[in-house]
Amino acid sequence: MIRVKRRTDYAVRILVALARHSADAFVSGARLQVEAEVPQAFFRRIVAELAHLDFLETASGPHGGMRLARPAAEITLRQVVESLEGPIALSECMLPEGCPLGEPCPAGPWWQSAQQAMLAELEAASLERIAAGILPHSDGRA
Repeated sequence: MIRVKRRTDYAVRILVALARHSADAFVSGARLQVEAEVPQAFFRRIVAELAHLDFLETASGPHGGMRLARPAAEITLRQVVESLEGPIALSECMLPEGCPLGEPCPAGPWWQSAQQAMLAELEAASLERIAAGILPHSDGRA
């Protein structure tokens, strides 16, 4: 089964919750953890990783918290998933190093087509669109 790890799902939830706030405002960790519905045991570790990957900024103090490091429209699901999990591939043949069997597989073109469609969808899914409730293949309205 191809699936996104729980850590990545939690990271996306955190980033989408931040995207729903004003771009320049810092959101407290306690508030963000509740809004993102991420268990506290994972929250701090994932926030630290997202900050290290330059998806969010943190600030301490009474007006501190977290905010996105760049506009929500510029952060895509593809960027988040690839940053946390590495290259996205439906088959080993789709990895940058190519098919481990060496010869072209008859199913290769089909894997490639499905791979391109999935990557295009993940690229189109910006945090801004997700936070606004815009669905795939819609005209921009929720």
